[in-house]
Amino acid sequence: MKERHDLNIQQPFPEETTPSKEEAEEKKEEPGSVGIEAKAGKRVKTIASKRQSKRPRVEETAGTTTEHSEVPIAESVQLPEQSSEPTDENMDLYMTIVEPLKADPISMQAPEIIFWDILKDNGKNFFRIKRDDGSFETYSTWGKVIRSCSRADIEELYKVGMKLYEPVLKGTEENLIKVTLEYLCMMFDPERVHHRIKDHKHDFIFKKIDKWILFENCGVYMITIDNCYHEYYLVDKIYDHSKEKLEGMLKATLVCTKDSEMAKIVVRRTVNQNLGLDPNLGN
Repeated sequence: MKERHDLNIQQPFPEETTPSKEEAEEKKEEPGSVGIEAKAGKRVKTIASKRQSKRPRVEETAGTTTEHSEVPIAESVQLPEQSSEPTDENMDLYMTIVEPLKADPISMQAPEIIFWDILKDNGKNFFRIKRDDGSFETYSTWGKVIRSCSRADIEELYKVGMKLYEPVLKGTEENLIKVTLEYLCMMFDPERVHHRIKDHKHDFIFKKIDKWILFENCGVYMITIDNCYHEYYLVDKIYDHSKEKLEGMLKATLVCTKDSEMAKIVVRRTVNQNLGLDPNLGN
């Protein structure tokens, strides 16, 4: 039990009189007559410092990374009471700041993607992308594809993939082609893969969201569930996320770079949806 120290300061209001020089000197030397206001001020300052220390510290720095699993994730924080739309002052409560991710960004004027597939070499899978100028690009993981493509590239991957592999998406066999198509459909046509986005039908108890990461180069954010299942969504689209998912995203905090305007849009929209407000309020 915390001890309570109350200050019992009585301030009588006598008639105004001018004290003599002797009375003033005696009052000045009287023990206990000074220090009360100083102690009270010190106590107020201590309480303020304690309140300040309770604020969650979520801003972190980290070196460049190349895999999702290497991105530093802040510990879950207790969300503040949400009674109104978010402001720039409390936006950092929902963010984890990191250094820009290492990537080989493709030029915004890059030739159009006309084909992609997945190859296997020495037991390892590779994503291969072909552009209409005849050039090829290879990536060892889907995460590296996301970090290296533009927003236009992502849409071209979706259109080409549906044209080439739509029957695979409808099949029952699990393979990387199907998983990649499901990632792309989550962004552009989530209804097509609602059986994978299980919380869309609210038919199961939503599990913990471990990561929420923004990829500004292509305008995509990713969430990781139970450290094994990934979902990808476009920043410029609004999705019907469940209440459990929205709260899980906010508790995980968004991994982004410092002073990112795109990150503020994503966080503000997520908070608005969680409050039942217009998602675009304030954006």
